[in-house]
Amino acid sequence: MNNKYQGTMYAHMDSVLTDRMLAADALIERLEYLHDNADGSIIASALKSLNDIESEILDSCSESQITLPQAQNDGGAKCLLKTIIYQTKTIFHEIYVSWISGNQGYTPCYEECVNYMTKRINEEDAFRNVLNGMRVKNRGHL
Repeated sequence: MNNKYQGTMYAHMDSVLTDRMLAADALIERLEYLHDNADGSIIASALKSLNDIESEILDSCSESQITLPQAQNDGGAKCLLKTIIYQTKTIFHEIYVSWISGNQGYTPCYEECVNYMTKRINEEDAFRNVLNGMRVKNRGHL
């Protein structure tokens, strides 16, 4: 069986955990790009999706050992997005710790959560338009 990470710094680690860690890291980059580059009206237009995402995060992680803050109801969509970024970074950290230890732990439920968030972000038209700018920007650095 070939290790798809052979020849990289990840070659000695479990590739399933590496996939989970890299997926969470990519999601954080996308969420931070949205936070920094989408204007308030775009983020506000996705409030329902953001609420659904936060609910999924809190539900998915309720069985695990981590404690995640819940967004303030009066903080608005931008505040909710910032809370989701923090929650996702916490999930990433937990996956990273599992990656280092080589122990699956709760990473399967974290993976489902990351996949759900990625899917919801990708489905949101307003976010898709902003994230297209991220792709264009990244191509300029290649």
